[in-house]
Amino acid sequence: MKNILLTILTLFTIAVNAQENNKITWNSGEFYYGVQNQKTGKMVYETPQGIVEKIIYDKFFKSYDIQYADKNNSIGFIDFEYVRTMENGTIIVKEETNGMFAVSDLIEEYGILLFVSTKKIDDENLLILSFKKISK
Repeated sequence: MKNILLTILTLFTIAVNAQENNKITWNSGEFYYGVQNQKTGKMVYETPQGIVEKIIYDKFFKSYDIQYADKNNSIGFIDFEYVRTMENGTIIVKEETNGMFAVSDLIEEYGILLFVSTKKIDDENLLILSFKKISK
């Protein structure tokens, strides 16, 4: 009986550790809301939205969960769920309020994470949610 309980406890511990190892967490950064002109590639505007409290990337589900504090120190959450990977390797995610986004994860290289809307706001402009100065 003790061996069975020990085996169950060991398997449970392995499962919990496997779930934790599938996640990468960063604990600081800045959150901006911007619009980019698709023809020129230039930002039309970019406004700060908050300070990143936490970014969690789940390697198994390929999802991003972001927690931030806005200018009133209210906590906001944004969840990006994996949809598909394009032939060119671009990952497409879905966010409940703003729809589909292409992900540009440059955290390791530059401390930047970009979500570029797959649909134009108008004839020329795209919504971009950017997270900058990301660190652990």
